[in-house]
Amino acid sequence: MSSSKALKPMHVDGFRMEAWNEQDATPKNNLLVADTAENMVVPTAITPIVCRLQSDTDLWYDYDATATIPTDDTGVSHYLAAGQERWIQVKGVTNISLKSAGAAKVCGLFWE
Repeated sequence: MSSSKALKPMHVDGFRMEAWNEQDATPKNNLLVADTAENMVVPTAITPIVCRLQSDTDLWYDYDATATIPTDDTGVSHYLAAGQERWIQVKGVTNISLKSAGAAKVCGLFWE
């Protein structure tokens, strides 16, 4: 796959640039209940290669496995701080397991 399929021209302050265009993304939203793992299913209508993940509370996530909140420094799940965003590669991933200590709103934008 060429990068020109995923990167689209946009105009930013009068300049043309190639970038991930949110209008071309496939969004997925999850509402998490406190201390319950939930899966964000990777869309199958497209063949996504990248996802921008964002949450309004601290979040732990894992690929195709159940996310856990670590009780010490041996945790294996990935951490995403509240309000931050993370770009992750999702080629070949079926779902992203999400877990938070409190209720959370999580948004994933997927591009192919």
